[in-house]
Amino acid sequence: PTVNGWEVQLNLQDTVGDPANALQKAQALAGNDNVRAITCLGYSQEAAAISGALKTGRLEIPYIDGNNVGDNITGDFCNDWTFRVAPNISTMINAMKLYLERNPSVGQNGWYIIGSDSAYGHGMEKTFAKVGAKVVGSNLAALDTQDWLPVINKALSSGADAIWLPVNFGTSLSQFLNQASQLG
Repeated sequence: PTVNGWEVQLNLQDTVGDPANALQKAQALAGNDNVRAITCLGYSQEAAAISGALKTGRLEIPYIDGNNVGDNITGDFCNDWTFRVAPNISTMINAMKLYLERNPSVGQNGWYIIGSDSAYGHGMEKTFAKVGAKVVGSNLAALDTQDWLPVINKALSSGADAIWLPVNFGTSLSQFLNQASQLG
């Protein structure tokens, strides 16, 4: 296909969730004269490696980040080459703070955080208390978690009446949603 007269080809690279591998693949793509921009649909740690390399000048190619939420991508590693098109953790937390100010009864008995053991999950877990929410527990599960029932049961037994869900997109999130639905 063409976009504004430019031929567009998709070149998928599997980084296996490894920041060093993501950077290596980004550097290889940047060395190709036919590559005009890169994006990373992986984890925030991978995006941070790429954005960090762009900041230090080890990599010079437009980088469009469409799904990573780590604040450091456009915070600590802010540079002229990185373009974020998805909200970061701070933006999501600020939106939640406004929501809770307007709806103070939500989560009165507390919140339980169920998330992925990733930059997304850790970032949300660390900053969620800043919104003034009462957090009664949290559980960050491995990225490849298939059995969410023990985590869901802990949340249910915590007494919380609200759940904050920073689970990475993909199979793990689908599994969580299916198992939560089965429990009602």
